[in-house]
Amino acid sequence: MQFKKWLLVILMLLALGALAACNSSGGGGGSSGSNDNGGGGGDDDPPAAVTAFQGEVLAPGGELAFLQPHPVERMLAWVSGQSFAGMSGLSPVAGITVELIRVDNDGNKIGDVIATATTSLTGTYNLTLPENTSLPPSANLVIRAVGHTQTLRAQAVEDDIKVDPTSEFVLRKLIDFQVPLDQIAARDVVRIRGDIDALGIDAGASIEAAAAALEAASGSYMESQAESLSTPPAESIAAVLGDWRVSSLRLEMGYRTQEPPQTAGGTIGMLTDGGGFQLFDGGGDLQGRDLEETTYYFAEQYNFTGGQNLFTEFGVDPINEDDSFPLILESNGALLVQVPFEEDVLDGDFATRQPAADNRFRAIGDNLFVGVNRFYERLYGVTNDALDTNRFFGERFGADITLIGRVDTNLTASNVSGTYGFVQFGVQLEDNYTGTVGYLRNFNFDGMGGVDVGNDDEIEIEHFYGSAVEVNAVGPDPSTLDYEVNDGGLTLVENDEPLIAFNLTADAQVFWTNDVTSTLDEAEEEVIRDEYGLLMAVKLPASQPDLNGKRYRMQGISLGVGRAGGGDVAELDMQLFGDLVFDGGNVQLVGARERLLERDSKTGRPEFISGERADSDTVGYSLGSNGSLTVEAGNIAFDGFVSADGQMIVLRRYANEGTGMQTLGLWIGTLVAD
Repeated sequence: MQFKKWLLVILMLLALGALAACNSSGGGGGSSGSNDNGGGGGDDDPPAAVTAFQGEVLAPGGELAFLQPHPVERMLAWVSGQSFAGMSGLSPVAGITVELIRVDNDGNKIGDVIATATTSLTGTYNLTLPENTSLPPSANLVIRAVGHTQTLRAQAVEDDIKVDPTSEFVLRKLIDFQVPLDQIAARDVVRIRGDIDALGIDAGASIEAAAAALEAASGSYMESQAESLSTPPAESIAAVLGDWRVSSLRLEMGYRTQEPPQTAGGTIGMLTDGGGFQLFDGGGDLQGRDLEETTYYFAEQYNFTGGQNLFTEFGVDPINEDDSFPLILESNGALLVQVPFEEDVLDGDFATRQPAADNRFRAIGDNLFVGVNRFYERLYGVTNDALDTNRFFGERFGADITLIGRVDTNLTASNVSGTYGFVQFGVQLEDNYTGTVGYLRNFNFDGMGGVDVGNDDEIEIEHFYGSAVEVNAVGPDPSTLDYEVNDGGLTLVENDEPLIAFNLTADAQVFWTNDVTSTLDEAEEEVIRDEYGLLMAVKLPASQPDLNGKRYRMQGISLGVGRAGGGDVAELDMQLFGDLVFDGGNVQLVGARERLLERDSKTGRPEFISGERADSDTVGYSLGSNGSLTVEAGNIAFDGFVSADGQMIVLRRYANEGTGMQTLGLWIGTLVAD
């Protein structure tokens, strides 16, 4: 790590700060502060039984892979003038069979078809139950629209139900994540559907295109919702009450479809922020309030056909002592922040929509939470001071990696002693350039205000657009510094001048912060290069730890850059799940889900890839006497540290993709209980 004289330490939790500002916004729902996240299954007040279900069937083009309606029928459906909230680009499907069935947790039909109907010329249906039969809407009652080669389904959680690609997406995700359908509250399915509808996703030209668009915009939300529905809230919130600090780094890729005369192009962006907040008991519910000002930094590189530009933004939001925000402590120890749908009209001719999101942070011991949560935003033009859905400007995809630590303002220098393993990951942006850096280093604290800083193991990836990527491995020499501990933080000092300030957990096992460095063009008085990073260190064991039989749940982000096929390429890997399993002298990555953004040129639209990843080959690993850890699997190398208590591993991930692309990232593993 190169210590910088000019270094800004910034603090605030993305989800928490945003939530405080948008609790009063309309749209898709989210938490009301009642700790009702759907966990535990079932309705406390189930809906009343009904004797019929009605609604409409909608699909891209109104007929794809279904029975072909007569041209007159298509005309009648068109002139009916129906407008449909939710997904855009859908039309009524006429003349197809609609069935009411009950399904098991795998989506398979149980028993006979309960009722059957045929859609009208305008795509509507009416399913009347057999005589003397009534059923309450429920998540395992399914309305199935059957075409020639494709089927759309919807859970009958109300008596008026729309069957379309969104309803199929929600049901399929709940099945994929093994959520017991017979235990889900009907109101939760209604809420989830509303959250996704609020975004107004374009269906595209086919059901397959609609499914891909839904996955890109709401796949992470559905994954988190599935976990919430299967995980009840904790019985007590006492264990997490107190003062906490947070640091976060977001990486994103996007695409702008600009209106003339501007040209379309790709974007790469990064945001870092942080702050201090307090968790308190709000009458039995977990609540939070900000204790410090919100400070954020944002940088985005525009790669339009006509050239590249770097846009930067800095902001500070004051504390509003009257505002608080709800959180949920889950029974598995995770901290959940439910952020509602948000729509903002910004300055000028620009507006955004962000879907509802469940941001989950997994506990590591009693004093630290770590989370990687995906981000998605749609960009629009503004007409008559309002968001104009007909002026779609583009999208941003990304992920935040966030550290939340409990602090104790009574700690002193004597509480920090021994060796700590330090990992830093950063991204650099300027015109026509993208770079990444990853550092490993040891800090040996004497408990009295002195610290020896060991050799630095640095990887720096540099990519000037139009040129091949360069990989450098250079680090600064060892040095001796001073340190101070006060107000819940740790500051490194050189020649009586502060170098960098960190947050420090209450047990003094972890210190962390953000890193923001800007290079200025003094003549033009503008930023020409920004580097944002996330830095953390864990106390190391006094002797070699035993990893045999241990399983670590991995979370992390990596950014790849390079040149392949004659174009400048980029890749953003957002790994939310997957376990590193240690068995004897070997290790294997199992159960991983891929979250990948790929872009084949600097002006292209990112392609989102999601799905199961095959388990890796079993490989060996190297474990040092002080907890240093190295895992090499083919072209991928993980280097980092095991914490003293064995609760976490912190790793730098480097990959030579073999296609002209080099990837670097920060990954954190949480010990999974047996």
